[in-house]
Amino acid sequence: MRQTLVIASNTWKDAEQYRLFWPFLGFAGMLLLVAITIKDLTLVDDIRVFEDMGFFGIAFCGNLLAVFLAADLLLSETERGTLDLHVAFGVSRTAILAGRYLGVVSVIAYAFGLMGATFLTMDSVLAGRFEPALGAAAILLAGEGIVLASLSMAFATFLPRAPAMILAFGFFLVGHFGHEVLVLTTSGNLVLATLGNAAYFLLPHLELFNLYGAWIMGDPRTPTETMLIGLYSLVYAGGVFSVAVLTFGSKRK
Repeated sequence: MRQTLVIASNTWKDAEQYRLFWPFLGFAGMLLLVAITIKDLTLVDDIRVFEDMGFFGIAFCGNLLAVFLAADLLLSETERGTLDLHVAFGVSRTAILAGRYLGVVSVIAYAFGLMGATFLTMDSVLAGRFEPALGAAAILLAGEGIVLASLSMAFATFLPRAPAMILAFGFFLVGHFGHEVLVLTTSGNLVLATLGNAAYFLLPHLELFNLYGAWIMGDPRTPTETMLIGLYSLVYAGGVFSVAVLTFGSKRK
């Protein structure tokens, strides 16, 4: 356990030095400033424009950071030779993966928390009120980032950097259209129906994390639903991590 925590701590240091970490957060901040500038130039609700751009910026930058950071920090262990060094000193590959995973998850949560807190503060000042539903929506965006980070890191246990990231982005796209997979389950073809059912239960349902969209459509999630969605992100990410342990533990240079 101590070895895992040490590696997680080192992951924080590596993340601070990661070349894309602060640029992604800076870009999200820039989108917020742009939203403030153009909100008064539109014919629709100016606060709605700011909130739309704010959530887009947080989700876009945060999810990109999650995918890039997770794959890069794991693969850097091999490229820098630190993986073999850790193993030579008796650190198991599972402990290495767990440490990197724990570190990346905490960094992603921190990044989303920083962006979300900035957005909610600005929104509260501009709107003159704090909307709890927006706060819950901003928090749940971190759940999507954690799921994507776990997928990217899992793919990086057996794939090079670029394919791992591309595959994670593929899951991101499919994850937002998971309900469309149900069309296959109604097919008269047994094979397609079986594949559809399997895909529906295995693919991440990322649209669940779009609490802002549900709020805009007049269908806000209850506190219980919000907690269950958060729990889903942790359970799904934990399941992906379990699979990654098997692939990373069996991989040999």
